[in-house]
Amino acid sequence: MVFLCVFLVVIKVIWATNLCLFEKLENQNNINDKKQDPYQRVLTFEGFHLPARSVPLRGYVLPHKLENTMFNIVKVINFLLIFFLIFLFDFLSLFQ
Repeated sequence: MVFLCVFLVVIKVIWATNLCLFEKLENQNNINDKKQDPYQRVLTFEGFHLPARSVPLRGYVLPHKLENTMFNIVKVINFLLIFFLIFLFDFLSLFQ
């Protein structure tokens, strides 16, 4: 049996209005290594003593899809915020 992914990977996306930053955190321990504790093979967190390293996110398709997803999330949040503000102003106008 062949496994394509031998390290657990987490992709972190930081979105701002003018830029989108990607960071790929990869566990340094092989996920199939039975000598390591399961927590050391699976967990991928940032920290001084934890076995995770930051590696570049390569390619075009995945970063482009992540950027579009973040843009769509921000659009929905902005829509909900505007809807909430309109509702709040209408609600406050009832008490005047």
